[in-house]
Amino acid sequence: MEEFGIVLENGETVRGTVIAIAGDNLGSHCIGGFTENFSKSRHFCHYCLINRAMFESKGTELCPTRTKQSYQNSVSMSEGREICDGVKFDSVFNCLKHFHVCDPGLPPCLAHDLFEGVVSTDLALFIKQLVTVGKHFSYVQLNKNISSFKYSGSDLNNMPCEVKPDGEKLSGHAAQNWCLLRLFPLVIGDRIKNPLDDEFWQLCLKLRELVEMICAPKIDHDQVAYMKCLVEEYVHLRATLFPDAPLKPKHHFLLHYSELTLKLGPLIRLWSLQFESKHTYFKQCARKLRNFKNLGSTLAERHQLMQAYLSAGSIFPPDVQVAEADEFHSHLYNTCIQEAVRMQGIHDSAFVTLTATYKGTKYKTSMVVVVDYTDDVYTFGKI
Repeated sequence: MEEFGIVLENGETVRGTVIAIAGDNLGSHCIGGFTENFSKSRHFCHYCLINRAMFESKGTELCPTRTKQSYQNSVSMSEGREICDGVKFDSVFNCLKHFHVCDPGLPPCLAHDLFEGVVSTDLALFIKQLVTVGKHFSYVQLNKNISSFKYSGSDLNNMPCEVKPDGEKLSGHAAQNWCLLRLFPLVIGDRIKNPLDDEFWQLCLKLRELVEMICAPKIDHDQVAYMKCLVEEYVHLRATLFPDAPLKPKHHFLLHYSELTLKLGPLIRLWSLQFESKHTYFKQCARKLRNFKNLGSTLAERHQLMQAYLSAGSIFPPDVQVAEADEFHSHLYNTCIQEAVRMQGIHDSAFVTLTATYKGTKYKTSMVVVVDYTDDVYTFGKI
């Protein structure tokens, strides 16, 4: 693609290259040639050269950023010897002309870093403090409010899970944890006695503000600068208020988000959650088949059969599907509707009311008109 490209029908040649490789931390480190042990390795970050001792003593500190030259020096020193600066081998993708794993070419995944990492552990920690120390509410009250809250839209499919008193982190997946953090002030905020004076509650709100800014689909340079200050303040307060709960490498990754946003744009565009959704089919298929001989071939065949089935019909059915129709008489409605009908020059005999289904929900129309005029069908009104 870089050298020869693709020749189009009009003779034009289009060339391309790799901009970034989306993945979680383990996958990115595996592809980039970095060490994959985040809990014990001395150098756990593929963005900078921080070591574990410095991170544990100064949680908000950042070390020099990795460059192509420093990466190559680490590769040459790691050959045949111990791992140097967390680099095990030279990534095969570095042979490309316009890509390197330190450009940065390995963006973070917000689903794993934030919602299944920092948010999952920290929000559970904050809730425990609000329950045991602040005595603002109990776990029973919190779970009752979570289950009785009126969710709408996409939140209906991502309702938060029950918060367990003995859990070190939230039990929900990424979208559920995000939903709980975003709606947390509405779910339980009225039970906080002195919200302005409670430092744990303020830290919870700071995490919510930080997550909303990081996940913004659009952001300008001034907001990125504010996000950098907000991350540093949050990590510092988190380490200060909870000295017995040490920071994790994912807290350090947050410190790089402002710089990565300036280089790669909004990070929400680069997370790997859509790939996780695609993997769900293969996971369910593998569990139901219960046959692990040549599993890759089996999954590929089943997936192609499913795609062929979907392609045989309409992949995207119409949003509104009409189920039945009844006669409509304008004199049964108020004068405003009668006047609108009269101005259109349509007779009562041309009217019908419809019962329609939209996204699985059945609706009755306020007024839908079908007109048979010169062998054409027109619609008038709205559902």
